[in-house]
Amino acid sequence: MLPTLLALLGLGAGPAVDDRFVLELASVPVAAVEVRLEGDRFTYRAVHGFERDGGVVERVLAVDDTGRLDGGALPEVLALLRRPNALGCVDAVEERSGRPERLCVERLDGGSVAGSIAGEAFTARYVDGRLEQLDVLGVRFVRSSAPLAAQVPRVLGAGVPASLGLPPDASRVVVEGLGQG
Repeated sequence: MLPTLLALLGLGAGPAVDDRFVLELASVPVAAVEVRLEGDRFTYRAVHGFERDGGVVERVLAVDDTGRLDGGALPEVLALLRRPNALGCVDAVEERSGRPERLCVERLDGGSVAGSIAGEAFTARYVDGRLEQLDVLGVRFVRSSAPLAAQVPRVLGAGVPASLGLPPDASRVVVEGLGQG
C-alpha cells in the first residue's frame, strides 16, 4: 500500500515544500494560501479577503515521512502539490475544516490531471511536476511567488457584518454573478 500511495502522489523523503497560491473566483483574487512541509510538520496558512480580522487561518498538522496524518489520510493540498504518477484514490483531509474526503485521480495526460475531490470534479495543470493551477467548484488556485499578505485585496474592508440576517448555522452564501458557493 505505501509504495502505491507514494507513487500515486509523488511524495516521499525529499526537500522541504514551500508553495503559495492565489484563489480566484470569477477571475477576482479572494484568498491566498501558503503551504509548507518541513520534516514532520505541515503548515497550511490562508488569508481570505471576505473575512473579518484579516481572514487568516493557520493549521499546523503532524505528518509522517510520507506526508500522511495519523490515521493515514493526506492533507488535500499536499496530495495535489506534485503531479500524481498513477490513477487511483486516497483518503484526504480538507485542511480548514478537518473534514475527511476521498481524492481520486482519474486521468493523467502529460501536465494535466483530472479527478475528483469529495465527489466534485477537478482539473489540475502541472509544470515540471509542480502544481501550477487547480480548478474545482468554480474556484481557481494559481501558483504565485508574491508574499501571502500582498496577494488578496480586502474586498469588504473589515469583513462581512454579522447583521446579514443569516441563520447561525448557515454554511454558505451565494453571491449573484459569482456562481454557486
